[in-house]
Amino acid sequence: MISINRNETPAFLNKPDNEFSENDYSHLTVRSALKIMQFNKCCYCERDFRDLTDTEIEGEHYIPRTSEIFKDEKGQSQWHLINKWENLLLVCR
Repeated sequence: MISINRNETPAFLNKPDNEFSENDYSHLTVRSALKIMQFNKCCYCERDFRDLTDTEIEGEHYIPRTSEIFKDEKGQSQWHLINKWENLLLVCR
């Protein structure tokens, strides 16, 4: 089992809360940083990402995007919380 240590938040995720959007976790710099952090391995099964195509690798939210804790008082998703660096991982399909 590998141990994941969070490195520095990618610069792409350092922006004002109101500038976040739904798929920010899919940005190339975020995916690259996640691959490095996870030693190019799936966080669940440790499959080597180098044996996969980019379409076989998916962004994963530790706390699901649909969780009520990410909704505001109007029921709208708060993307700045959903896409927090601490909530992001990469997995194989």
